[in-house]
Amino acid sequence: CIRLSQDTLGEFSFYLIGKVFLDELSCKMMSEGWGGDGFQLYEEANSKKTLLLVLSKWDTERDAEEFFSFYKKVIEKKYAQPTKVLEDQNFSQWKAKEDNVYMLKSKDSVVIIEGAPDDLLSNLIAALKN
Repeated sequence: CIRLSQDTLGEFSFYLIGKVFLDELSCKMMSEGWGGDGFQLYEEANSKKTLLLVLSKWDTERDAEEFFSFYKKVIEKKYAQPTKVLEDQNFSQWKAKEDNVYMLKSKDSVVIIEGAPDDLLSNLIAALKN
């Protein structure tokens, strides 16, 4: 994989992402309480598929919960008929065509993984748990 980009999204970017898929109030609620983030975007050389990794921090656990809840709605609208694989109150996983989308909330943090093939997702989840 080749890293295409590494940066910060910021509160306003999360608001704009929400704006594509959610109503105005939901966008504001989703992005409020942002406390920092970092993302990395990779591309697989042969297939040109992308992998997005985002780690976001929120001012409070409640802010993280709100973001997690609203971003799940973004995922369900962003991908054409994603299939929910697993879910509980702190994580969600979908299958979108042959790739996976995964979200994990832990206290005041939310991790998002979009575009991971099965084997890579398993390794990333294992790394998150350590």
